[in-house]
Amino acid sequence: MTAIGYDAYLVGTTVGQIAVYSNDDNRLIKMLVNEGLSVYEAAFSMKTRRMALACDGGLALIYNLDNYEKVGQISAQKPDITSLFYVKEDVLVVGQVGGYMDVV
Repeated sequence: MTAIGYDAYLVGTTVGQIAVYSNDDNRLIKMLVNEGLSVYEAAFSMKTRRMALACDGGLALIYNLDNYEKVGQISAQKPDITSLFYVKEDVLVVGQVGGYMDVV
């Protein structure tokens, strides 16, 4: 579970989904289906209104924070993503097993 700014928060499930809930009344805003993959990390850029989710197989899924629609995905060089964060609000850094880093 993690917060998205002041308005919403994410709750992960064991079946490869992420639920977005409202902070105001705890209502479900949207269920994000991520192809049945497990999600290990989440990163946010409030300036560019993007959210990245690190999944199985070195896949990072990118969502728009205004409507929670998937807008893209990135495949890392290695199968396991160990960290994920935004730098300068619009550059995503993906850390991987073996000390590899991708900047996308």
